[in-house]
Amino acid sequence: MKKFFTAFALAAALIFTISCGGGSSKEGDKTDTGETVTDDDSVDTEPTGDTEPTGDTEPTGDTEPADDTDTNQDDWREQAKECEKLGGYFHGATETCRKYIDCPEKPELTEWNGDDVFHIEYKDGAWEEREVATEYNEEKGECHFICDSDFDLVWTGTKCEEFCFLKCNGVENTYTYFCDHTKGSESYTCHCSDGYEWNAEKKACESVCEEGYYWDILREECREDGCLNVVCGEHSDGICVRGTFDREYYCGCDENYYWDTGELKCLPEPCLTAVCGEHSDGNCFRYSSAGGYYCGCEEGYSWYTSVQACWKIDLCSNVVCGEHSTGSCTQTGADTYTCTCEDGYEWHANTKKCESACSEGYYWGYDGSQWKCMSDPCYSAVCGEHSDGICNRTSLGTYYCGCDTHYAWDSNQQKCIADPCQNPDPCENMANANGCIKLSNTEFKCACNVGSYWNGTKCEECKEIDGNMWSPVYDPKDPNTASSFCNNLSVCGYSDWKLPSVDQLRTLFQNCSRTQTGGPCGVSNRCMAESCADSLCSCASTSTDGYYSKLGDPASLYLWSRSKSSKDTYWLAGFGNASLESIQAFDNEFRCVRKTTASYDACEYQLCPTLSNTTGRCFRNSSNNGYSCECQSNYYWSGSKCTGMQIGEVLCTGLPDNAQWNTVGSITQTWNGSAYVPSTTGEYNETASTSECRFKCKNNFGYDITSNQCVGNTQRVSCTEPPANAQWNSVNSIIQTWRGSDLGWLPVTNSVYNTEASTTECRFKCYEAYTWNKATQQCVASYIGGLYWSEIAENLTFPEAAEYCWNLDNGPWRLPHIDDLRKLVQNCPGTASGGACPVTAANAGDDILNSNCSCNLGENGIYSKFGDDTYLWAATPLYHNGELIDNRRWTLDFRYARISHEWYEVKHSVRCVKD
Repeated sequence: MKKFFTAFALAAALIFTISCGGGSSKEGDKTDTGETVTDDDSVDTEPTGDTEPTGDTEPTGDTEPADDTDTNQDDWREQAKECEKLGGYFHGATETCRKYIDCPEKPELTEWNGDDVFHIEYKDGAWEEREVATEYNEEKGECHFICDSDFDLVWTGTKCEEFCFLKCNGVENTYTYFCDHTKGSESYTCHCSDGYEWNAEKKACESVCEEGYYWDILREECREDGCLNVVCGEHSDGICVRGTFDREYYCGCDENYYWDTGELKCLPEPCLTAVCGEHSDGNCFRYSSAGGYYCGCEEGYSWYTSVQACWKIDLCSNVVCGEHSTGSCTQTGADTYTCTCEDGYEWHANTKKCESACSEGYYWGYDGSQWKCMSDPCYSAVCGEHSDGICNRTSLGTYYCGCDTHYAWDSNQQKCIADPCQNPDPCENMANANGCIKLSNTEFKCACNVGSYWNGTKCEECKEIDGNMWSPVYDPKDPNTASSFCNNLSVCGYSDWKLPSVDQLRTLFQNCSRTQTGGPCGVSNRCMAESCADSLCSCASTSTDGYYSKLGDPASLYLWSRSKSSKDTYWLAGFGNASLESIQAFDNEFRCVRKTTASYDACEYQLCPTLSNTTGRCFRNSSNNGYSCECQSNYYWSGSKCTGMQIGEVLCTGLPDNAQWNTVGSITQTWNGSAYVPSTTGEYNETASTSECRFKCKNNFGYDITSNQCVGNTQRVSCTEPPANAQWNSVNSIIQTWRGSDLGWLPVTNSVYNTEASTTECRFKCYEAYTWNKATQQCVASYIGGLYWSEIAENLTFPEAAEYCWNLDNGPWRLPHIDDLRKLVQNCPGTASGGACPVTAANAGDDILNSNCSCNLGENGIYSKFGDDTYLWAATPLYHNGELIDNRRWTLDFRYARISHEWYEVKHSVRCVKD
């Protein structure tokens, strides 16, 4: 800009010289066209009327304006030259020497609003000391700037900020500072985190959950706030903060205290008094739970919690503990170690071996209070007839001998006695039994067929009534605990049990026309509010057992249902008077139920009694999918709640699946003093209407008046053949139903692998001793590595996986150790059985993982002999510096053939094993 003004002044001077000097110069005068003279100078120095006329005529009067002008021009030239030497330019209008100075730097995200320079003048032999500050100003001027117009910016007084950042940054519960905003408008909407919505009036992100609830980011739903009843305790700030998972929370703590996630209280900071010692790097770190600390160590050293010191790394890596050891080595000093020995042996540091702790004739045993050297019962034992002559000690100080086939050792008689499952087999001719299971040397139970369970003396059938199979009566529990018990129950060969609904309980009643199925009692899956009950929900009392129960239940029995009559009350069925009663939860008997048909009643799981503005009644509104609640007057069901009606044009509701409106889709309602009419609920009618809500079924669907549904046509077709070593599970033909032009006939006839039996889908399962290989899509032998492997079970935490194996039929099954899982690995030498990865059941510390414990990402189950492509749990516990980590276990991720460890709470898959 400064160069521009200098050039402009020079050009002005040249123009002045040519226009004024050329006509008035005398002979011999030379015009300096390079002189810097401005246009303002020429106007000031050429008075009007002093022009020289053309020709030789002298001007009238004594004045000689031409000579004066020449004199002024000479002066200006001289001043301009002097000014130029000073680095400035001559300003003719003010006859001053000036130069331009760059404005101070403007802030980021701004643009100049006028000149980016200002001028100073040369006065009294020096340049004046003038400074112009750069400033935000919406009027054009020297050194004025405004926010960059290419962006949505706002001046804050110190800088230009993005509008959205200025408005939304710092607003609680926003996941970004972005917003929806039209430039120039004061209205905007910040982007809120999940579970929050923008309140434009309060300019805040507010929770979508009711008071006392919070948004669970994992389940994407409102859940009860776990902080409601928490007491943070001593040394805390009393403020509870929710964590990510259920029941997880923490409190702020006083200075020099921290929140311990295991103890759930504020504990002193251990690093304040920690002594890291020699070979540490001086950095102290505390554990997140259970107190304690660890220090960083110099290179070549590692922290050992047991001695609170930095010791050399891997002293045990080259140690062979030898015979009678567990293989576990523990460093005890910078250069010393001990090995853990088997029971009855102790470590001798001088010989570096595990040697017997007891003298001849004694062994290491437990006497009921302590472990010690005890007299060896095998030292003089006699095994006797039908034995193999080999004596074996027990941990109780007794002994047993191996016995011949069909004989077992009886510790009381100290001899081999006949097996309780043999000679004869007590289950051989028992109804519903398929084999004998030995529980002890004298006790047995029979393995029962699917549909039966062992009651202690025989295989009793799980009774089936009206499409429902019923379990035995179980010990008292509250409804929530009973529901969880049923969900995890495996009995009669099935594991799809649930706590029954009130409708299912009513199928058990007999001899009471009021409450048995179809009776006039108003309580049902579609009406579970307390108001649904009336005087017709019970019959006369009786003390006769089985009178009101199809299962012969005693008159004193009450059974829970999972159906709620309100937020905190459940329906209870009593068999002394065939009653249905609404009552607060308490511990009471219950049965579990499973459906033996494929029907599905969405109203079994509805929440109508707990929602506002409903009558508590439920209606199914789509085929095997969803429900609607009956609303109070002036309310309608909007899909999840009852919403108040409005006068005017409203949309029709209640369109069943596979139907289409046979009206305009909306009607105009008029309030008649007690209700809005006509009804918005669609009714089936093939005749079109413009004033009533009507629907008709789509092509190839017909209306079923009983269910108020449009149902598709049906046909029976054969299933495709299963692969080798597989069998149907449990039908080879199915009934297909038309599901519309997009889906066609369903279910499909292609047979699929599924261990859960079905009469409605084409399914197969592998023969016994075979398992499904996901990669090859074949049933393959399940005997690998000397073990039988179960089918895979998915989405289980470690405790759930352990319980699953424990309860698996045809056992005993157990969780595999990491050594067992490595037997399934292929195509990855490092983690395959015997590979270079050092992790084993006997060597399971977290500090030994290395590059041999994983391969590159594989596809299609390439690393598993069963084609698995997921994590599998191992029973092997994790150790850190020789100490057990209670809440972690080893896993094998078959996507990478990678051995690693995981928290208990993580959900993975499991394959159980048995010998």
